[in-house]
Amino acid sequence: MSDTSTHSPATFAATIILPLAKNPLSLNGRDHWRTKAKHTKQWRTFTALQAARFPELGRCDVTLTWVVRDRRDRDEDNLYPLLKACCDGLVDAGVVIKDTADYMGKTCRIERRDVPVAFMELRVESRNLQPTL
Repeated sequence: MSDTSTHSPATFAATIILPLAKNPLSLNGRDHWRTKAKHTKQWRTFTALQAARFPELGRCDVTLTWVVRDRRDRDEDNLYPLLKACCDGLVDAGVVIKDTADYMGKTCRIERRDVPVAFMELRVESRNLQPTL
C-alpha cells in the first residue's frame, strides 16, 4: 500500500494505489453475480480503509487511472464499475457525504508507463469552488 497526500486548509490531494494488474469489475466481464459482489465489496472496503484518515471534503474530484505497460487497446468505460466501488468506499470513510455529481466528479483514464507491473491508482482531490455572485 502506498499513499501520498498533501493538504492545507483550502486544498487536499491524495493517491491510493490499488494493487491490480487487471480490472476485476470490467463491464465486459462474464463473472457470476456473486463473484462481482465479492470484488465490489473487497475494493469498496479497501478504499474505505485507506481513506479513513483523509479529512472530510465538501466536494472532490476522483480519478481512477489504470497504469499499463503495453499498447493494447483498452476501453476506459470498463473501469467505471471499479470506480463506483471505490467512490462508495470514500463515502463509507466519510470523505464526502454522497457520491453524486454535486459532491464528486468522477473520471477514468488509462495511461501507458514504463513500469515493472501494471497497477491502478485512485486520485482524490478537493474541489475548489468559486463563490457565486
